[in-house]
Amino acid sequence: AEAVQNTGLEYIEVYQTFHIAENRVFPVLFGAAYTHRIDPGTWEGEEVELGLWMWNRKDNSVFRPDFISNLLYPRSYMVTSYVPVIDEEKLKLSEPIDDREAFAEYLQLPGSLPQRVADLAREVTAEAPTPYEKAKALENYLRLNFTYTNLPDVSKGQSEDFVDSFLFEIMEGYCDYFSTAMVVMARTLDLPARWVKGYTSGQSEDQLIFEQYLQGEDFDINGPGTYTVRNADAHSWVEIYFDGIGWIPFEPTPGFSLPVVSPESET
Repeated sequence: AEAVQNTGLEYIEVYQTFHIAENRVFPVLFGAAYTHRIDPGTWEGEEVELGLWMWNRKDNSVFRPDFISNLLYPRSYMVTSYVPVIDEEKLKLSEPIDDREAFAEYLQLPGSLPQRVADLAREVTAEAPTPYEKAKALENYLRLNFTYTNLPDVSKGQSEDFVDSFLFEIMEGYCDYFSTAMVVMARTLDLPARWVKGYTSGQSEDQLIFEQYLQGEDFDINGPGTYTVRNADAHSWVEIYFDGIGWIPFEPTPGFSLPVVSPESET
């Protein structure tokens, strides 16, 4: 299967092979954004059948059809992705969107959203002249002014609105708090934004070997470029659409970083 991601940026091709450690079934196939091609992999020397999957071009996801109940999840598969090169100079040239109707789904806001959320978003981005710089200002504000914890003190929250309560009362939380807040704040500024969930890059083989070495455990080297992704690596982040470019990821949660590609520095 193949899909093409339209983008005004340059991209690099990234190749991944996924091996599913447990015999689990998931509603999607995983891969770096943006997935371009998926091929069968091999498991214990035998080629794996992919079965029937569907491509959602709108959000560039590969998902399992609901009408198929007996679909086996592949134990192994290969993904080719076109990963955009995040060229900030090009992104700064992107103008505000003209067609709000085309992005209505990504500009929706609760009718009950407290006004102080939008006011804060405008205050944070007051000196940011372009859509991209506004998005970066929101990202940096959340990363620098709020505390990451898996056990936020929700007893501080009095507001019935999740984002309002996080920004002004609780002021701490995990990735869902930060990413949801950035999506809502971005939408108040007419930046089409969507909430994305998936996994971080996990731990590289080198990291795992070092941890096992420190703990006196036996370890096995599977080769360079090998990562172990566990359920503990589940994560959420933000994507914002820029006119003429496409969807670009942002990471508002402190302590986390996106595996983005930047242009090579000029000599």
